[in-house]
Parts: sequence; C-alpha cells; structure tokens
Amino acid sequence: MTKYNVNKNAQSNGDHEVHARGCNYMPSDSNRIYLGEFSSCQAAVNADPKSH
Repeated sequence: MTKYNVNKNAQSNGDHEVHARGCNYMPSDSNRIYLGEFSSCQAAVNADPKSH
C-alpha cells in the first residue's frame, strides 16, 4: 500500500493533482491533504479528500 496526498491548489483545468509519498513534485505541507493508503493511484484519485 502506498500513501497518497492531494494538492489543495487546482490546476488551470480545475483538477487537483494526486501524489504518492516520495514524489518529487509533492506539494508543501500547507498545500496538501492526506488521502490515506491505497493499492493504486486510481483508488487514491477516487477517494474523497473531505472524508479525511
């Protein structure tokens, strides 16, 4: 299982990037929400950040 975070800041198209722990592009602590541990990136993308 991998730990995932979502960027609080939306991209220009309105999407929010999801990053796996250790990603070189991980947003700063103040700009991310921890989503949890998932078996795939797709599962993390489908997670609701409001539930964390």
